[in-house]
Amino acid sequence: TLSDGSCVGVLIDHHIRKSEAVQVPFFGRPAWTTPIITQMAMKRNIPVVPIFIYRTEDLTYRAEISEPIFLEGDLDEETITANTAKLTDIIEAAIRKEPSQWFWVHNRWRE
Repeated sequence: TLSDGSCVGVLIDHHIRKSEAVQVPFFGRPAWTTPIITQMAMKRNIPVVPIFIYRTEDLTYRAEISEPIFLEGDLDEETITANTAKLTDIIEAAIRKEPSQWFWVHNRWRE
C-alpha cells in the first residue's frame, strides 16, 4: 500500500466517466481526465514519478523515468484540476516525442 511505502502504477489510457473526471487541455482541446493520480499524491503528500515505456526497433523496450514531482496546494477542485493539467502536459509531451508509440482505443475528446 502507499502507507507502507509501496509504489502504485496507474495506466492512463482508459475511459473515464464525466462524473469522475476533470476537464483539462490535451493536444489543444478540452479532454475529460481522471484526477485520481493528483488526488492520491496530494492527499498523501507523495511524489508522482512519470514513467514512459517505448518499444524499440530491436523488439525490446526502453523505459524513461522522470524526476519525482510533488504536487502542491489545497485539495480543492481548482488546484486538483490545475495539477491534473500539469500531469497531462507531461503525458502530452511524451506522446509528441514518440507519436508512433501512442495507441488509444476510445474518443478522448468526447463531449
